[in-house]
Amino acid sequence: MMEMTKLTSKSILIASLLAVALGQPVLAQDAPAPVPAARSTLAAGTTPITFKPFRRGITATVQLPAGLQTVRRNLIAGKRLRTADLRALADAGDSLAQMRFAKQLSEMSDPSLLRSQVHYYAMAAYNGREGAVRPLLSLLRSQGATLDASVLANAEAALLAQVSHGQIDAIAGLAKFYVAGAPFGAKQADGQEMLTKVARAGDAQAALDLALQMIAERPDTGRQDAREFLEIAANSADLAVKATATSLLQSGGEI
Repeated sequence: MMEMTKLTSKSILIASLLAVALGQPVLAQDAPAPVPAARSTLAAGTTPITFKPFRRGITATVQLPAGLQTVRRNLIAGKRLRTADLRALADAGDSLAQMRFAKQLSEMSDPSLLRSQVHYYAMAAYNGREGAVRPLLSLLRSQGATLDASVLANAEAALLAQVSHGQIDAIAGLAKFYVAGAPFGAKQADGQEMLTKVARAGDAQAALDLALQMIAERPDTGRQDAREFLEIAANSADLAVKATATSLLQSGGEI
């Protein structure tokens, strides 16, 4: 069975606070892609389609063709797989294989494989693999501007699926992308709303980011609002965040 995301009390709180308006369509490939050579990239014309979050993919070995059933059992048992078999299992919808294959592509350090890395991490995240969220966010931060619209649409949809389940990193990461206007375009209102709710739920880094933004954009009128978030950040376990917030509080919120 595919692992189900385990929500902490904090993530449940955050999920309950998210606006329904953020529930955009979730996009991904409908059918398994053909299995070309392992180092080739996906076709540039891939068209995303709508599907429901966390309700697709392989959840039982018997759903697979006979040949891939053995491959899946070997994967679950921790055995080393041939690259072609791992790719075939990932394309068939197995989320663990998708994440493993994306990681394997990342380890090749080949820039031409970036699109495929994002693609497989996004599919894994969409299928409920929390572990795919951080590497997906990292790739989008560093290389998002170089990706085409269809891959970005799938990546955004995968993050939104994780957001709808209260995944902390997905919420904070997507909010920052929206506020920054890249790589998914400017969605300031959505990003600000998400970031504010995450901060008020106790995310110290998000709180500090918001406070700094408020002070920089509205040095006269934004300080009172900034104080609320600086107080949250000042309770952070991260010493750097705590020190910055404490210093700003002591200086009256001036940068």
